Amino acid sequence: MAEAFAVKISRIRKIIAARVTEANRMVPHLLAADIESDALLELHQQLQKSKGDTHVSLHDLLIKFLRPSLDGCAGCEHPMVENEVY
Repeated sequence: MAEAFAVKISRIRKIIAARVTEANRMVPHLLAADIESDALLELHQQLQKSKGDTHVSLHDLLIKFLRPSLDGCAGCEHPMVENEVY
């Protein structure tokens, strides 16, 4: 995996990033895909039966299983700290 490094950003880039982030929060993002989800639904049902009071949503399971596919994806996640993007 590539080593992370900080990139200083200008004031205008910071404003642009804030505006894009704000716009993305307000606009719904939808993904449409046909998937074979029988095993996922079965796992969800098993977890619901075995966990008692703890709720595990289908969304939780999707994030758990899809997250590794985003590792190493350029541009997927770059945290901003102060005036630097990592």
